Amino acid sequence: MPLPSTSDTISRDYLDAKAIAFATGPYWIKLLVSNALAGSIIGPHGSRLSKLELDTATVIRISPKGQFFPTTHDRVMVIAAKDGQGASRAIRRICGTILKLGCHLHSTQQSRGHQKDVSIAFRLAVP
Repeated sequence: MPLPSTSDTISRDYLDAKAIAFATGPYWIKLLVSNALAGSIIGPHGSRLSKLELDTATVIRISPKGQFFPTTHDRVMVIAAKDGQGASRAIRRICGTILKLGCHLHSTQQSRGHQKDVSIAFRLAVP
């Protein structure tokens, strides 16, 4: 789905098209992600999330900060795609983000003199 033509405002038609694409799927994947991972996926002002959606032909929603899946401290991320390939591309990109975030956190821990292993994960939420 192409970005709107004006950079200052997002057209109502564009937002409507994204809402329809999200609602109609027909492929959806629901994941639980940590707040740190959600922030890494979203990026500054949503820039990384927008690029991820464009590159993978998906529509992605992440629950707002502080809104967690019941009995967890994880945010909900839902990926909607019109085909399995788009969903697969999005998952691969998200796995790459996890690896980058894990490497960054690991190097930060080591630079502070901590020897603990860093673990980053996402979980598939069923249903």
